[in-house]
Amino acid sequence: MYRQLLLNTGGGVLSNNQKEKQAQCATLLIGLGGTGIDCLRNLKQKVYSCLQADDPNAVVPTYSHIKFLAIDADKYSLRDRENIHSLDERTECFDIFSNLAGALFVQEMFARQPEYKWLKTNNPETGERGLKILSATAGAGGVRQIGRLLLMQKSDELVNRISNLIIEAKRGFSEQVDVNIHIFSGMGGGTGSGIFLDVCYLVQRALENIGEDGHALTCGYFFCRTSTSAFQK
Repeated sequence: MYRQLLLNTGGGVLSNNQKEKQAQCATLLIGLGGTGIDCLRNLKQKVYSCLQADDPNAVVPTYSHIKFLAIDADKYSLRDRENIHSLDERTECFDIFSNLAGALFVQEMFARQPEYKWLKTNNPETGERGLKILSATAGAGGVRQIGRLLLMQKSDELVNRISNLIIEAKRGFSEQVDVNIHIFSGMGGGTGSGIFLDVCYLVQRALENIGEDGHALTCGYFFCRTSTSAFQK
């Protein structure tokens, strides 16, 4: 049965000797919001399908030098799909959801803090002070300010998480190796589009904290869905 599935016999499965060897580098793949996390799931499937594992003969393949990190405020998008290519909720997901999303208004206390000067506290619908926050648990509700505000509450924790993942990805190499970081995000929702720029800066802070800023390549991939009518205008 296995031989019938092999790519060289007309199937869709590569045998171990057909898979590419892993590059000698540490790789961290970061997905932001629903679109970014979908990218991670697809990439993880490709990694397992096309790259040789750390031990090609192992029953359960492992890729200790390739790390994944999904960042979102929507618990549904972070939920495990229960297959070998799924993202592990414990080690590969970072939930930025907090009690702020259950509040009716962001209090003016945020506006008085220098780090929150970007926050617009005027409600455009009512003219009242305070930015309305949706009470649903589905992420930032399409509001970029909310996505960014949620990230800010956990920025220090995220920097530590990224630093630890890079250290883990480098473990086992006998000499200095390059670090490659790839960030994926959609630009149409409230989480990915609200946090992508800050995450890029936080990644640089994490690299500086562990002395890797001179050995790292950071790439960003940002996706924007445009309707046909937009081109006609």
